[in-house]
This record gives sequence, C-alpha cells and structure tokens, in this order.
Amino acid sequence: MARVRMIKPEEADADTRKVYDGVREQWGRISHFSQVLAHQPAALAGWMLPNETIRLANVKSERSGSPRRRSKPRKAATTCTLPTSTTGRRRRSAGPKP
Repeated sequence: MARVRMIKPEEADADTRKVYDGVREQWGRISHFSQVLAHQPAALAGWMLPNETIRLANVKSERSGSPRRRSKPRKAATTCTLPTSTTGRRRRSAGPKP
C-alpha cells in the first residue's frame, strides 16, 4: 500500500510554513494529519477554518480564552430509549442490572 509522506516543519517551503504557523497558533503543535495535508497548503488552510469556527469556538471560554473543563465527568446512561416501535409504543432497551 502506498503511503503519503509527511512534510516535516523543517522541510516545509514558504507557503507551507505560513500555514504551519497558523496550525501552531490553533493547536500548539503540528499534527501528523497536518503534515500529510500540507502537500496542498490551501487544503490545510481550508481545514483550519471549520476547526476555528466550530471546534475551537465551542471549547474556549468566553471570559478566559482557555478550554472549559467539567467539574465532574458525566455518568453513562443505564438505559437507552429506542425509537417508537410499529405498535406505536416506545420500547426501552435493557441496560445493565444494578
């Protein structure tokens, strides 16, 4: 199987280095995914747009700009409500027994 060679930051040309600077600003490092996508710097730059507007905007706090953390982890649900069956009644799946 053919593999795509990663473009390491120290091997990058001027256009790729410019995009890598933006990646570092967003994430603090250059991921392997970014190093593969860097064969097309415009594609990597385009990938950064939804990361910034969707992912990172929802992670950063409005006040501090730092990632939000939950005080307690959520508990997993013990039962799951399934869609309405053909009889019109809702079914419940059997969750783990206490």
